[in-house]
Formats: sequence, structure tokens, C-alpha cells
Amino acid sequence: MVCSPKCAIDYKKVTKAKNEKILDKAKKERKEVSDMKKSMKNTEVQVHKFVRERDKGKPCISCGKPHDDSFQAGHLFSRKQFNSLRFDLDNIHAQCQHCNLRLEGNVARYTLRLPERIGQKRFDRLVKLAQLEKKVIKQWTLWELKEIRNSLK
Repeated sequence: MVCSPKCAIDYKKVTKAKNEKILDKAKKERKEVSDMKKSMKNTEVQVHKFVRERDKGKPCISCGKPHDDSFQAGHLFSRKQFNSLRFDLDNIHAQCQHCNLRLEGNVARYTLRLPERIGQKRFDRLVKLAQLEKKVIKQWTLWELKEIRNSLK
């Protein structure tokens, strides 16, 4: 691979520099992924807390059960299948644990009651956004997540 000791030393320096550059890039990417995961979780916690506070005193969006402190932030369009609607406040409402967990969101009843809560125009907008999600998958940025958190304050 090399023709002389000097060439071997130069080759080793170049190879080491390339490897360090690759390693630095991998570390930076790992940190960015970690930062993104933390930011997503932080945003989710803040949005859900906001929704539970906003909907305090309102009945379960699906079954109408009177509000209690065990209510969760339920999504009409699931956060895993509809990533772009994950933090949309029209898509998230206080929901009892039974509907949210055991009935997997009780989507049929949620869908019937949501227009009463947010109005038909906003409901239609939400449905349209869900249809668009099937065509374009949303990739959140750290800046967008920060903006969402700041808008809740």
C-alpha cells in the first residue's frame, strides 16, 4: 500500500484524520438524534399538560364521562399514524382512560362529538390535514418543537 516509511507515516496521518472526521460526524448525528428525542418528549409532555388543563371540567370527548384527574390527552388521529397532527390542539382532547386505552381512542364516538366541541369548520380542516398526511410524512425540526412549546406559555 505504501512505498516507503515516510509514505507510511503520511498514509497513517491521512487515514487517522479521515477516521476522526467520520467519528466526529457520527457523534454529532447521535447527539442530534438524542436532542430530537428529548425535544419531542418535552413537547409532548407540555402539549398534553396544556390539553388536560384546557379541558378541565369538560367531559370525556368520546363517552361523555364527567371529568376527573385521571383524564388523558387523547388524539382523534393517532400520533403514530398521523405525525403532522401529533401536536395539533384540535386533534387532542381530554379523554378518560377507558376510552383512550381500552377502546383505543373510541374513535367513532370521538369523531361524532368533536365537531360539537371545536366547530364544523375546524373539524373539516383537521380531516383534510389527516388526508394530506397520507401523501406527505411530517419530519419535525427542533425549531418547530420549540415554537410549539413557546406557543403554549
